Amino acid sequence: MNTTEPIDILDVIESISSTEWRKRTGRIVSYLEGPQFITVDQSHIPPTVHFRFEIEDPRVVALLQEAVQSYEGLIPWAMVGRQRELLSGTNWVICPKRMIEVKALAEQSRITAAQYLAATDPSFGPVAHDDLIGLTAHIERLIDARRSE
Repeated sequence: MNTTEPIDILDVIESISSTEWRKRTGRIVSYLEGPQFITVDQSHIPPTVHFRFEIEDPRVVALLQEAVQSYEGLIPWAMVGRQRELLSGTNWVICPKRMIEVKALAEQSRITAAQYLAATDPSFGPVAHDDLIGLTAHIERLIDARRSE
């Protein structure tokens, strides 16, 4: 298991188009509880990457979708968009494709797909966290290749 934090995939995305909102789940989470910081290993929960562009360029979206779909790593990944209600813009998520596949099962249990996978296949999360490093590098290579064209 790789416990180092690699180049953040959100920084790679930001390098091609500014985002107005972004977040991702991490392997290690720290939070303040009372007067002290608590650190928790969340590697059993598969990673997700969420973002919204300031100005959405269809060419950038297509490039990212191509990069995610063409990645041949340890697991398949997906990039899915959801139009915001009442506001403009699309919220995008990059996640293990398996999370999309188990979403309906998870909803039956009133939990998220990430929680479902953590409970039913705890070895999947660490593999997905490790593979996010490869996906990030793949996206970065594809962006660099397109810039040099």
